Amino acid sequence: IIVGRSNSELELLKKTYERIFSRSLIGALESEASNIFNTPYFQLIIALLRTPRPETTVVDDAKVDADIALLYDASEGRIGSDRSIFIEILTSRPLLHLKRVSELYGIKTAKRRDFLSVVKDEFMGDFERAVVKLVLSAQIYEMHVAEQFHKALNAWNRNDEKII
Repeated sequence: IIVGRSNSELELLKKTYERIFSRSLIGALESEASNIFNTPYFQLIIALLRTPRPETTVVDDAKVDADIALLYDASEGRIGSDRSIFIEILTSRPLLHLKRVSELYGIKTAKRRDFLSVVKDEFMGDFERAVVKLVLSAQIYEMHVAEQFHKALNAWNRNDEKII
């Protein structure tokens, strides 16, 4: 519901939730999801809700290169991975910037692996799925949303909460 949404969609979701339930969505998540509060997945979701993503159509190649270096150093360039760098970059950069990062990552890094493969190898579980959705939403937003609806419609009787 949250990953891959535009600023206006997230604002509408937060306002609607507050209007219907008389409490903020972020507050509800923080109190109801206390068992996952400190997980990278939860931190990613909260960052998406708190940080309006810049919606510029101008991509600064120097910033793209800097983010590629940061992401490489936070994943393939070390043992283990620093999820906080991924959360910061993936939740605060414009989608066109992230698309460019994804396109150039494999070209500009030492191991020459595509960004989506790195994400799938470095992370697992809910965090991996959320980061993959973010990367896909940056790469091909319209196609990604259409695929999600298609999958949900095909599985309507088994998984109707996907539509919601």
